[in-house]
Amino acid sequence: MLAIIHALMKWRQYMLESKFSIQTDHNSLQFLLQQKTLSIEQQKWMEKLLAFDLEILHKKGRENVVADALSHKNEDNTICIALVVVPKWLNEI
Repeated sequence: MLAIIHALMKWRQYMLESKFSIQTDHNSLQFLLQQKTLSIEQQKWMEKLLAFDLEILHKKGRENVVADALSHKNEDNTICIALVVVPKWLNEI
């Protein structure tokens, strides 16, 4: 969730005007927008998320090969994590 919030704040000016979807292998994140009871941290995240027209979709780990390849450990014991958010308007171009 932190990676999603960070990416949205970084690319905010491009994302505000369009509808887009976020694909994640975390099944529980797809239900975040429908939850009635939120923790304090989740409430802060929701304040930021509500500014965007987005949907969070679950993509199983087996199907999410690119994310799996990018999130494995390297030889030097560092972890590389990538988050790719592609707005729908970019696909139309």
